[in-house]
Amino acid sequence: MIKWTSFGRNKKDKYIKRILLIGSDIRTDDSYIGKFIYLANSRKNRYLIDWYDPYRGLFICFREDKLIEGTAPRVTGLLSAILMVGGFLFKNKNRYDFIHFQGVSPIYWFFLPFIGDYILTFWGSDLYQINGIKAAMCRALVGRALAVSLAREKMIKRCVELFGDKRKLFITRFASIMDFAIIDRVKKSDIDEFNDKHLVDATDIVITIGHSSSSNDNHSYIIEEVAKLPNYIACKFFLFLPMGYGDSGYRDKIIEKCSDVLGQRGIRYYIEKKVMSLQEIAVLRKRTNITINLLNTDVLSASMQENLYAGNVVINGAWLDYSELRKLGAYYEVLDRLEDGLLRDKLLYVLENIDYLREKSKVNKNIILKINNWNDVVRGFINMYDCLNPVSVL
Repeated sequence: MIKWTSFGRNKKDKYIKRILLIGSDIRTDDSYIGKFIYLANSRKNRYLIDWYDPYRGLFICFREDKLIEGTAPRVTGLLSAILMVGGFLFKNKNRYDFIHFQGVSPIYWFFLPFIGDYILTFWGSDLYQINGIKAAMCRALVGRALAVSLAREKMIKRCVELFGDKRKLFITRFASIMDFAIIDRVKKSDIDEFNDKHLVDATDIVITIGHSSSSNDNHSYIIEEVAKLPNYIACKFFLFLPMGYGDSGYRDKIIEKCSDVLGQRGIRYYIEKKVMSLQEIAVLRKRTNITINLLNTDVLSASMQENLYAGNVVINGAWLDYSELRKLGAYYEVLDRLEDGLLRDKLLYVLENIDYLREKSKVNKNIILKINNWNDVVRGFINMYDCLNPVSVL
């Protein structure tokens, strides 16, 4: 690990606008921000973009065609955010032409005295799940920003409701970090290994519930509904709950609930407590038959898209606006509301018609590929930078 201060402005880079991207991701490689930084820099654009992850205490830059990690101050609480991170940003303020916050946290409000020009990019839940004092803090962030970018057009209404003025809004689309070909390359031996590890028979139906350790996934409701299924069908499936990242306290509660509710019924399940690699995710997607996606709020989650690509039957909440997918002809099942017995009935229908519904799901593969073009993602952000900071190439 090397120190961030070893990276200074290169005299040969006089014509390049330098941008410090601030955001947090679960890892450097195989992450959304990591992929964006790599592609944006490697394509020889007029911008040199570095990445500071304050929650992991890392500085990541692109040098010699690869991402290099260095140490930097880490947020461990409010005081560290103000003193250490704020001081760090102020000290290095002149290294960059502007800062780009990807994924907006109210805590960034405390950085305002220490930074110059900046851009805000809302990913989805960071826009839909704020209210009260947090919304007020984000309103102050938006008010001083050079620009605000959103992942989808449908987020504009929410943004205007919270912050008002929409004159400086840009749409900068997102894409899944996964190269979907990884799912296609999953081998039979990978599936066999998954089955052996989890004591799953090749004929068992695998149901994936949610994608993180967050109450936003509504695990409790889903678990209670699954437990209502009749014995003749409950013995045919296996539940997989990916809970590797998020709130560990919440995960402990779900572990207890699964033991109490599912254990009593003898329903088989597994809770993944670690962050999965892309290869492990690909194997899970390939082995899964049904995915339950009942998030309270979502823009277009990567996990849901991966399951659609893999040909799995996805049950989405009707309140989630996935109209972009519908317009392109995507198929998925819909649950109208979180009501007693509704998911139980929906699951019974899907389980009894699984072969037919998986055949219908095959239409989704090309649709997901169409909306996940990383060339468009990078081009969208570069176009926004150009609008804000036109430069002349020497």
